Amino acid sequence: MRRCLWAALVATLALAPVAVAQTGDPTLDEQVYARLLADRLGVAPGRVDRVDHDGRARGVQVALPGLVAERLRFRTPGEAEAWAQANAGRGHVEVRGNQVLALTGPRTADAESLARAREAGWDVLPAPAAAARVVSPPADSRGGAAGPGAPASLGDAGRGRGGRGATPAGSDAAPQVQDAHGSAELLRHHLGGEALRGLAAGGPALQGREAVAAAVADVAPAVVGAHQRDRVLPAYDALSPEDRAAFDGLLAEYADQPAVRDQLLRGLASGNSIEDLAWLGGELDGKSPLWIRGNTRLTAPAREGPGVQQQFQDSCAATTVQALRGEYDPVYALRTRQANADVSTTPVEGAGNDPLSREQRTILEENGGVAVARGEVGGRGLGYEPWRAALNELDPQTGLEFEQVGEHTRPIEPDRAIDLMERNLEAGRAVPLAISNATGMGGHAVMATSTRRDADGQPEFLIYDPWDGRSTWVPAQRIRDQDIGVAGWDLITAVMVEPTPSPERPRLVPPPPMEPLQLREPVRPLPRPLEPATGG
Repeated sequence: MRRCLWAALVATLALAPVAVAQTGDPTLDEQVYARLLADRLGVAPGRVDRVDHDGRARGVQVALPGLVAERLRFRTPGEAEAWAQANAGRGHVEVRGNQVLALTGPRTADAESLARAREAGWDVLPAPAAAARVVSPPADSRGGAAGPGAPASLGDAGRGRGGRGATPAGSDAAPQVQDAHGSAELLRHHLGGEALRGLAAGGPALQGREAVAAAVADVAPAVVGAHQRDRVLPAYDALSPEDRAAFDGLLAEYADQPAVRDQLLRGLASGNSIEDLAWLGGELDGKSPLWIRGNTRLTAPAREGPGVQQQFQDSCAATTVQALRGEYDPVYALRTRQANADVSTTPVEGAGNDPLSREQRTILEENGGVAVARGEVGGRGLGYEPWRAALNELDPQTGLEFEQVGEHTRPIEPDRAIDLMERNLEAGRAVPLAISNATGMGGHAVMATSTRRDADGQPEFLIYDPWDGRSTWVPAQRIRDQDIGVAGWDLITAVMVEPTPSPERPRLVPPPPMEPLQLREPVRPLPRPLEPATGG
């Protein structure tokens, strides 16, 4: 039956010309978006691509069994409306401001499936405030010749990069090896989550170090970044023969659950024992990819809800230490979530976060801070050097050793901050940040966890704020304008990055130790109380 659905889909869409271009690997939010669509429809995860319609629109395309969905962003609402009208006969098309949601395939003929796809189609990714308006009725979603400006990517469903054939979920055809860049990752999407059993069609199952290397190549970069992927094989090689055999067994046991396998790789790279990894696999067994993503980190993607919150008035820097470990260590993140009632709440909102609070207090006070309840005075946050030292204590788990660029009295230049953030985030290295305002009165610790490019090709940064636990996409231009708008603060004063020595990029020299900075006068009124000490 599944093959019949795919055959109908290909037959329905084969008339569309191929004019769309894939523009790079999907972001973490876009992968979450694709998983959400699959979960809502109850189908196996499919492939997700970033697409560009001849420069007219950019967006994301998700190909699932019986359904292809596209979220496209145009320069103006008028362009979005014109595209939607031109393609009204191709499928179910909705326009919302300058964005379009296009759904096509046999599943759009089923009212319940279409309703689920429409709901999920506008979720996760940022959308205009305007209400969605249907341009083509669901009854028109199964056929029709391609009109002017037809959505070529809808006709490209099931194809890989460069138009090569992909193996749909449920197909008996053997997957074909693609180009080296991203080939294993694409195969995983094509197989709908089945295990990658060889590097060539019909190849034997891989074992030992080769199996681990194949699993590392298969993992999506947004799930396990380049920095952490590079740590997996050395960690595997450092295991005893008995532990290597045990880890091989874990990979084999969860070969049909890539989301679990990916977390086992993260857990190995962050220095966990085989016993802890076996526990992790058992806890994640059978869980959805969205559940796993939400519980194996302490931050959360934009629009997916809050992550860990600071439990004290001045513990923002201490909370970023916890969040940083959670970015790389899924065992720590999951156990922290399980040991507390809700890490995204504070003691003011309810009891049950005692372990989280104790750890935050310890990090804060052992590094010279003073913990007081949120909203109270008399506390003290961390200075830059104690904060950096606390972050660097996590080197065994994160593999990161930070150095500081910029300081409170001499803020970093915005363009240099943007360059350092983008280079490190693209390499899979989180970037803790100190932010403040033009007066230099006080400050706050946050952390950049991801980067992407907007429709104009400009960088944006996902910045986690420990005050409310939320992550927000901040365009580079707002950093240049010193109007970042995170927690009521305006500008970046310092970044914590791991140096990369080279002739072009000399090793950074750490600044001398600094005492925790205190407010000399009240900060301008803000919508909610903020910690008064730099880094806290």
